[in-house]
Amino acid sequence: MASQAGKAATPTSATGTSSSGSTPGADTVSNARPCGAAERQRAFTLIEILVVVTIIAVIIGVVVLSVNVTGRDSELHKESKRLDALIAMVRESAEMQVRDYGLYLEEHGYRFLVFDPRRAQWTEAEEPELRARSLPAGLALELVLEGRDVVLRSPADNSAPLPQIVLYASGDLDSFTITMKREGTDHRAQLHVAASGQIEFTDVDHMPESRT
Repeated sequence: MASQAGKAATPTSATGTSSSGSTPGADTVSNARPCGAAERQRAFTLIEILVVVTIIAVIIGVVVLSVNVTGRDSELHKESKRLDALIAMVRESAEMQVRDYGLYLEEHGYRFLVFDPRRAQWTEAEEPELRARSLPAGLALELVLEGRDVVLRSPADNSAPLPQIVLYASGDLDSFTITMKREGTDHRAQLHVAASGQIEFTDVDHMPESRT
């Protein structure tokens, strides 16, 4: 009778299996599995964080390459000074060769042209240093000619376009202001030509420079 009472007191599971017959250590294994899953979940989260941090670092690195730690946009200054120097060189060539040169600006590039009096048309300048140039990503041009804003577009076809700015063989110049800017920022440089022929170059980091 006592053994029957002991058997009756043994609890059974919903499936009718006695809990006393469970495998030793089963509870330990069962409890360990959720812990392992949690560790894997944390690992996946760390990987995702590392990916995001890497993307942010790359974006910041690109900006730093253009705008150094002093806040100066070295790329903008370099490209705007290049354009300034090319215009000065072309003005000198125009006077020496007694040929009219032209400058055609696009939003993200520019090219120099020369006037052919025999064919009475503008053609691409043949000098290698006057080849068509594209600005680095993020830089853009604006033009004000004789006090009016000019919409800058790419040529409609492969033929040489009509220049917006003419650099006359006589040394004369129309009044214009070329602005090169870093899109989305306040960084900009200007090349301003007054009607008197004086050229003034300014940017956000340097004092104005003037020459005649």
